Amino acid sequence: LADTDNFQANKMCCHCGGGTGKQPTPAPTPNPNVCKDTHGDAEDVDGDNCEWYTTHDEHGEDCGYHDDDDFDAYEMCCRCGGGSTGSGFSRLFEKARSAVPVAKAQILTWQILGMAAMAMMSGIAALVAVTRRASRRHDPKILAAGSD
Repeated sequence: LADTDNFQANKMCCHCGGGTGKQPTPAPTPNPNVCKDTHGDAEDVDGDNCEWYTTHDEHGEDCGYHDDDDFDAYEMCCRCGGGSTGSGFSRLFEKARSAVPVAKAQILTWQILGMAAMAMMSGIAALVAVTRRASRRHDPKILAAGSD
């Protein structure tokens, strides 16, 4: 765009693909919002560090249960809500401790109750349908099959 008789960017400008000699590749700018584990050399009671939680504990259910004097998963491990983004804030979330597992258990309980209620309603609907068919046929064998 800014070429003149004395200057052609694609031949003379290193940034535009011209110039002479090999130009250094600029280092990528680190993302300031990427969480980094802060455990250093600390390990939990089982000899694991934050890498174990990242690799093996997808939902963070084991966070805090294996801590010892020098290892606190909630403070040090990104998977557990700790770690650091390097932005001055050491954590993205406040300590939840047992609130997360309790909330998951409550959700799971309501899901199970919902499924049980649906199954029960389906069973009742099937029973009503069979009873209606039997009563329309006036078949005493079918109507008496459920009674003792």
